[in-house]
Amino acid sequence: MTTITDARLKELVALAEKATQGEWTGNSTLPDFIELTLLEGQKRWMAPGTTIEECERNAAFIAAANPATVKAMAQALLEAREQIAALLND
Repeated sequence: MTTITDARLKELVALAEKATQGEWTGNSTLPDFIELTLLEGQKRWMAPGTTIEECERNAAFIAAANPATVKAMAQALLEAREQIAALLND
């Protein structure tokens, strides 16, 4: 299991605050190593060797991990750690 330090959580909060705000969808421009595929008359980005279904699942996950969600999760974990530390020090 990967340990996420407080410093990394604070970094994620800062990155989330600088990222594009608002609702995210799976239709964004991706790096050059991604292939552009024409599907049902629409342009869609796909990683080489992946299926349409895999790409749609990946896009849904990426969209769900939007800045507001990442920031809220990181802040909640930081607050929980502070509360635990306070309880242990009492």
